[in-house]
Order: sequence, then structure tokens, then C-alpha cells
Amino acid sequence: MRKVSLFIATSLDGYIAKPNDDLSFLKLVEKEGEDYGYAEFTDTIDTLIVGRKTYDYVIKEIGSSHYDNGERDVYVITRTPRPSVGRTIFYTGKLTNLIEQFTSVP
Repeated sequence: MRKVSLFIATSLDGYIAKPNDDLSFLKLVEKEGEDYGYAEFTDTIDTLIVGRKTYDYVIKEIGSSHYDNGERDVYVITRTPRPSVGRTIFYTGKLTNLIEQFTSVP
């Protein structure tokens, strides 16, 4: 059975984003060269699942190599079907079904 872990950035009030999907609060605590354990975490995983709005934000702000390094699958949870790009899959099904698919594989 595969292990599922969560790595998430939230504001102090517990939100993932401000109104209008604004993630600018992340820049308030950003320090040059500090990734808050993200690289160490992603080095231990073979598949990444991310929401479409977060994916779009990161692609715009950082670039596609942040997610798609060619070494793991990236599932983007979205309501709008899109073709896969490299190892990035735009998934329109239920998140619970995707997690079940991963955890039922030996």
C-alpha cells in the first residue's frame, strides 16, 4: 500500500488562500533560499497532487519545472479537462477515487 502525505501552506487563520485565490501571503514569510522543507519532502515522493489554481499560480510565479521535473507524476485536480503535458495529468474525477487508486496499489 502506498503512503499518502499532505504538505500544505496555510495562513495563520487557517486558510490556504485569501479571497479571490490570492496566495500573496506566502511572500510575506518568504526568505531567500528557504523552502520550509518542501524540497526535502518532495524528494521522498513519487507522485504529486495539486489543485489547479495552485498549479496555475506556481507555473506563473516559478515555472513548470517546480512540479514537473520528469521524475514523478503530477496530478492537477481540475473541473476542466485538459490534455496531459509530460508527466502532468489534469484529473477531473473525484479526489477520493484518485487516492483510493493510489492506496490500493501494492
